Amino acid sequence: MIPMRASRLALAFLVVVALIAAIDIAARAISAGTGIGTGGIDASITALCFLAYPWISPAVLEAVAKTPPYPALGLGLESEPELERNFAQLTVTAQRLAHEAGIRAPRLVMVDDPGHIAVGVGMPSRSTIFITKGLSSYVTSSTLEGILAHEIGHISSRHTFVQAFVFAGLFAGKSLIGIPSGLAPMILIGYLAVLRQCEFAADRRAVSLVGSERAAATLLELRNLVRERVRKPSAEPDFTSWLKDGFSTHPSFARRIAAVRAG
Repeated sequence: MIPMRASRLALAFLVVVALIAAIDIAARAISAGTGIGTGGIDASITALCFLAYPWISPAVLEAVAKTPPYPALGLGLESEPELERNFAQLTVTAQRLAHEAGIRAPRLVMVDDPGHIAVGVGMPSRSTIFITKGLSSYVTSSTLEGILAHEIGHISSRHTFVQAFVFAGLFAGKSLIGIPSGLAPMILIGYLAVLRQCEFAADRRAVSLVGSERAAATLLELRNLVRERVRKPSAEPDFTSWLKDGFSTHPSFARRIAAVRAG
């Protein structure tokens, strides 16, 4: 198991700042030597970085997450044999699901954080799934299997690349030809719609891996977890929830559960 302190992710901010500075320096140098506008070069380099993200993101995020051995962290993971056993079982499950999905088994990283988050990044040939300690400790093993199936659905469908491609295109378009201010909100809504469709697609892939009942049960448990955390009473979908849905990266649990059950 690879432990990761969530606080180490703050280093990612410095990495991004350094990358932006490097791109700006490179764009100015190329512009001075070729006479091409700095803006166009800057946009092209940045767009290429976005497009490279699906392949480099697993290695970059794991490098940022690297930590000393357990005792130095004070995590006490060695005194948590149940967590170790669960993680070992989770690794076997991920390998089995990846084999069924026809992709290389993803690398699993346990995040030392009480939150309830799971994220899969990368491409079918190389990917990583990050799971918080809080999530792995809270939900059942069957729900963890459903969560892994969903994240493997993202990876096998190359959603990291899809999202990077769309974002790179939008960034390059804005930098090179400009985007009218009135059109920007519509583009944002369109980009969020792409993200939501990726969630639906990952759910469908999860259904093919674990079945509709398991996929629906996973979403139900996650919905209950979210409601418990935010301490809000349950409510049926209404116009307000559908409007909120349109400005979210994820569809509502109600819509996702309905889609899973509908096949």
